[in-house]
Amino acid sequence: MATASIMLSFSCEQCGKHVLRAYRGSGTKPTLCGNACKVAKWKQRHPQQRADSDRRYRQSRVKPAPKVRLAIEARCDQCGIAFTTTSHAKVCSDECRKAKANVKARQRSIVLVGTKVHTCKECGAIFSPSYGDKSRAYCSSECARRVARRNRPRGNDRKRARAFGVEYQYVNPLKVLRRDNWTCQLCGRKTPQSLRGTYDDRAPEVDHILPISKGGAHTYANLQCACRACNIAKGDTPMGQLKLFAA
Repeated sequence: MATASIMLSFSCEQCGKHVLRAYRGSGTKPTLCGNACKVAKWKQRHPQQRADSDRRYRQSRVKPAPKVRLAIEARCDQCGIAFTTTSHAKVCSDECRKAKANVKARQRSIVLVGTKVHTCKECGAIFSPSYGDKSRAYCSSECARRVARRNRPRGNDRKRARAFGVEYQYVNPLKVLRRDNWTCQLCGRKTPQSLRGTYDDRAPEVDHILPISKGGAHTYANLQCACRACNIAKGDTPMGQLKLFAA
C-alpha cells in the first residue's frame, strides 16, 4: 500500500531559506532546498577535489599548440628531381605518384601474366607495350603516323580533275608504286617503301606524267613512281612515258 505523505517544514542548512516539502516518512529527511545548495555544500566539504576537477576541465578546453613540421630535402623516386617536404613523401607530385603506381602495377602484371611481345606492322621490330599503352600494331607513334600519311586519301586530285575537266578514276597509290617496282621513273633510283610519307629526297611519290593542269587524266596510265627530289624539280612539266596498261 502507498504510504501517505506529510508536509514537512524546515530551514535549508546552506542558504537558510524556509522550505515546505512533502515527506513520505521513510528515508533521510531533506535538509537542503535544491540542487544549487547541494553543489555548494559539496564544494565546501571537498575543496581539493573541486579544484582538481576545475583544473582538469580548464585543461581540456585549452587547444593544443600546432605541431611544428620541419622542412626536409628529398629526391623524387620517379623523376629524380629534388623537392622540399614536411612529411616522409617519396614523390614530388601526383603525376609522379601515378607513374610510380603504374610501374608497380606493370611489374605485378609481368610476374602474374608474363611479358607479351608484338611485331610492328610497319618496321617489323619486336616490342612490348608499356603499362597503359593500348598499341598492339605499331611500336611507336612515329610508325603509326608514317602509315597514316601513306594511306591518307588524295581528295585534291578529284577536285583538280573536275576543275580542269579531265578524266578521273579512283587510283590506289600503292598499286602504282608496286607496278613500278618502287623505282623512280625519271632518274631510275630506288625509292624505299619505308621512306614513303617523309621529306627524304628518295621518298616515293605518285606523279602525273602529263599534269592535270596540262590536260592529263588522273588514271593509272598517267601515273608513275617518282622520288621526291625529281617530283619537286619536275613541277608541272610533262615528263615520263605513258603506261600502256593499267595497274
